Amino acid sequence: MISKGITANEYEVYVSGSQWPDTISGTTLTDAINGSLQRLVSSAGVRGPYIAIVGYRAEYKPGILGGKGGVDVAITLRRDPKRGYPATDVAHAWIYASADDLDEHYDLTDKQFSAALQEAAAYDDPDAFASDVATSDIFGASEDELPALAAELRPIWRYAHLTVNEIVQHTGLSQTDFAARFAIPLRTLQGWISGSRECPPYVRLLLAKQCGL
Repeated sequence: MISKGITANEYEVYVSGSQWPDTISGTTLTDAINGSLQRLVSSAGVRGPYIAIVGYRAEYKPGILGGKGGVDVAITLRRDPKRGYPATDVAHAWIYASADDLDEHYDLTDKQFSAALQEAAAYDDPDAFASDVATSDIFGASEDELPALAAELRPIWRYAHLTVNEIVQHTGLSQTDFAARFAIPLRTLQGWISGSRECPPYVRLLLAKQCGL
């Protein structure tokens, strides 16, 4: 459970083809988006499979949602041209939120990111990690900055706990194709997946980011 003054907010999402909105939650809008990208792709009405989510860009647009305005989340997808799709595609999810909601963020330095990534490995719960580390000496954040900082920390916990197998499965590639794509010896990759070999955390981080996680 989120503690130390860090509370969750709910944001409604327009669902293509439905009169009922979906709801995502997070300490900030950025936190909610980061934790709900697959749901946002579904709400955008994307048809057919995709290999990976490459990234996204969130922008407030006054003309969407019947002229009421909202946040447009443009999500870049990697798709398979062999199945008749373009190599990359963009899905647009619309969130009932204001421009001010996008301003809530906390910029981490590379040193802070690295320190938080090391701390994350010791936590089983992302909320406990975000609450404890946000108030630690690593950041020295003010009380007003805690929600935005916690939103930036949760993806770091996810990176620390992602397995190589989860990364491979996210791409939809076979182990052989994944190994070939990243020039990894197949036996090394298979050892990482089975647990007989340890994959260095920095390698998992690089693979996860390259695969859109």
